[in-house]
Amino acid sequence: MKLKQIFLALCLVIAASNSNGQILNIQDKRLDSLLDSLYAKHQYMGALTLSQNGKVIYGHVNGFRQISKTDSIPATATTGYRVGSISKVFTSVMIFQLIQEKRLHLSDKLISWFPKVPNAGKITIANLLSHRGGLSDIKAIPGIDYWIREPHSEAEVLRVIETSAIDFQPGSRAVYSNSGYILLSYILERVAKKTYGQLLKERITEPVNLRHTYYSPKRGTKSEESFCYNYNKGWQPVPETDWSIPQGAGAIISTSQDLALFASALFNGKLVSLQSLQMMEKITDGYGMDLGIMDCPKQPAYGHTGGMDSFLSTLTYVPADGLVLAYTSNGQAMPMDELVKKIFALSYH
Repeated sequence: MKLKQIFLALCLVIAASNSNGQILNIQDKRLDSLLDSLYAKHQYMGALTLSQNGKVIYGHVNGFRQISKTDSIPATATTGYRVGSISKVFTSVMIFQLIQEKRLHLSDKLISWFPKVPNAGKITIANLLSHRGGLSDIKAIPGIDYWIREPHSEAEVLRVIETSAIDFQPGSRAVYSNSGYILLSYILERVAKKTYGQLLKERITEPVNLRHTYYSPKRGTKSEESFCYNYNKGWQPVPETDWSIPQGAGAIISTSQDLALFASALFNGKLVSLQSLQMMEKITDGYGMDLGIMDCPKQPAYGHTGGMDSFLSTLTYVPADGLVLAYTSNGQAMPMDELVKKIFALSYH
């Protein structure tokens, strides 16, 4: 056992020493020009941060966090965006922390907490983390688009999941599931006997100094939260999913700078062990627990994207260079993957 611990520690040291990689010469002016031009053409509003080895090497913000006929408020580097499914990475980190503390096990069955969920006696924590639980995703349930606009209690959200269909048997394949990560959020609270927001603060945001990242069950708890928009003869507001629905599947607020800090901390062993990180990265049927392979000129690159209403975000980490690309948006016309490719092209020129 001691030899294994020494080996894992050495791996972390080696990984850290190799993370310097290529020293990037970011073309600031060309990136500024690209982003300002796209914003002027109403292609996006948002914030971009590039960091290398834990240090910010580029930052840019365009647009507004709130738009009205009488008073529009510009976005800044501390404007909070809903980061959608990037929230799942935070949830996965906290699950693995509890696993490392022996308070949870990957083999634990859902029936221990939610016996009314279909196949609860078969679905494991590992299945939920890797999108292999087999439950119909809550977003795919008929009529859900209207239901999610109103606040709902945990019991009401659970009732929807408990009455959902079984799409496949647990572990047989993988299909992306918000329902699985909502359940993981509730499991975190039950095991740790604290709210999701408290756990996020104690286990992630305070330890790595994420000053503008938090979980909120409703809008308005922070003054710098952004609203989301689509462009149609001007930026028009978009109805938002009520914050009580997604939980740790999509209810975290953050900034691009905080996301970059989070990624650096995660991939440099400050939040979970190397063994846990490797499980998060291992891809089976297209999904990890819950990291994915990201489109980047240099591979491997790991991370996650997020999308909720018209909020979009992406977080990519390139281990070879210690590079993080963190992007948050509250209005997007150009496909996000196209924009990210342009950004990487000017980073790896």
